[in-house]
Formats: sequence, structure tokens, C-alpha cells
Amino acid sequence: MRPILCYILIVAAAAFIAMFFVSQHSRQVQIGYELTRLRRERDTLRELGRKLEFEISKAGAHDALTETARKLGLDLRPPASGRGPD
Repeated sequence: MRPILCYILIVAAAAFIAMFFVSQHSRQVQIGYELTRLRRERDTLRELGRKLEFEISKAGAHDALTETARKLGLDLRPPASGRGPD
């Protein structure tokens, strides 16, 4: 084999290997960014879930309070609009 052809094959193989490693590194970086985005989205959804659970418990407490007031015979009419306390 000619020395120039051997040299060209070695350079081509080295270039192919280098391109492979660069593409793998690029893919790792891309996956890292995607992972960070998904973690942020997860945290946002967890916070939203906590807020919704709070709203549900608050609504349940309001319903229980309303029911207890009715059982005690308390007046549950809303105050007249535009009027201050008597």
C-alpha cells in the first residue's frame, strides 16, 4: 500500500472518530438541557398541585363551617352591599 493512501485512511478514521465523539457530547448537552427543563416543569406542577390541594381543603372547610352554622340556626345571608356595620 502506498504511504499516502495509508496516511489518508488514518486521517479519515481519526476524523470519523472525532466527529462521533463530538456528536455524542452534543447529544449529552442537549439531554442535559431537556432534563433541566423537565425538572423545572415538574417543580412547577408540584407547586400547582399543592395550591390546588390547599384550595380543595379550604373549600371543604368552608362547606363544613356553613353546614355547622345551618345546624346552629345562624343566619347565613350575605351583608347588604354598600352598607357599613350597624
